[in-house]
Amino acid sequence: MQTSMNNKWLFLLPILFLSFNCTAQLPTIYMIGDSTMSDKKNPETNPEHGWGQVLPQFFNKSIKIDNRAINGRSTKSFVAEKRWDSILKTLKEGDYVFIQFGHNDQKINDPKRYTNPHTTYRTNLIKFVLETREKGALPILFSSISWITTV
Repeated sequence: MQTSMNNKWLFLLPILFLSFNCTAQLPTIYMIGDSTMSDKKNPETNPEHGWGQVLPQFFNKSIKIDNRAINGRSTKSFVAEKRWDSILKTLKEGDYVFIQFGHNDQKINDPKRYTNPHTTYRTNLIKFVLETREKGALPILFSSISWITTV
């Protein structure tokens, strides 16, 4: 009799363990783009900041921010370097993808980055949006950021 009681508890232990250890994953904001949104390293020596670098201070711990934006990237180079593929592997329902490209896509003399605004650039943005939606995540497009210089 005692042995059968122990066996019942052994059967229930994994279920109890899973119920106590299953916590909902935090939603993640993935940021994809270029230098205007990227997380700059060494702020002591490099005063330039991408807007994505300061974004976490506007959120509490109920959301994770994963800034994958990289200086010099266009939609084309971001895909070619498999950076988008690495996000798709972990993107889940309830996540967000902040998408902001543009000024590197217009570099006509750089075949690794240039995209025609009416074809490839548009196609790449549509790819990001559709694949994000397929995962149950929400894509948010940000218009291309312009650099303003004063003389």
